[in-house]
Amino acid sequence: MEMRYRILDSLRGAALVSMAAYHAVWDAAFFRGAEIKWFGGPAGRAWQLSICCSFILLSGFCCCMGRRPLRRGLTVFACGALVTAATWFFPDVRIVCGVLTLLGSCMLLSAPLKGAVQKCPPWPSAAVCAALFLAFYNAPRGFLGFGSFRLELPAFLYNNAMIFVGFPPAEFTSADYFPLLPWAFLFFAGAFLFRAALALGFNEKTAERLCVPPLEFLGRHSLAVYLLHQPVLLALFALF
Repeated sequence: MEMRYRILDSLRGAALVSMAAYHAVWDAAFFRGAEIKWFGGPAGRAWQLSICCSFILLSGFCCCMGRRPLRRGLTVFACGALVTAATWFFPDVRIVCGVLTLLGSCMLLSAPLKGAVQKCPPWPSAAVCAALFLAFYNAPRGFLGFGSFRLELPAFLYNNAMIFVGFPPAEFTSADYFPLLPWAFLFFAGAFLFRAALALGFNEKTAERLCVPPLEFLGRHSLAVYLLHQPVLLALFALF
């Protein structure tokens, strides 16, 4: 039986609620033309990043618990392909290499890399992954680093064949884009943090009192909630 930690399901459920709220605001602005000025600025971007980083870190944290990473990875990757297929003929909302594709890919990578993850010291490895995530954060935009501390990457890297890796061509667009670079580094930072947490005494009883049953329920069914929440929101907007 796979390990299951109620607190992690509750945290995942909280991230799902935040995600659904974010998409509700996005739908209101995009489909209903609502003027929500702050949403397109730093506050909206920070909200989006908080959701993305929470999901990816939690997925990396939990990947070490499962006994069937290949099956889980293939399932999540297939769901990502389904999302791409469902949005392919709608350019304004088309999703290519979305978050499910990323998570499925990282789960698949975690299987052959499991031995290395277990052998590396957790805290330094998590720090290295976090540093690489920050260093490669702007790689899809053509450079490494931030602000004046930047290294321009060769233009030949950016083509259709490299979209999945994180080097999209200039004309590429996707409503939800999470390539391997930089996001795989955040996923594996989560995996190392799991080992660090175990060393600190983390177990199934940890922070049990902080669990919120409704959020825990959502977290246990996160994939279904992710796939269904947007169609439900769109149906509600169409009705009301």
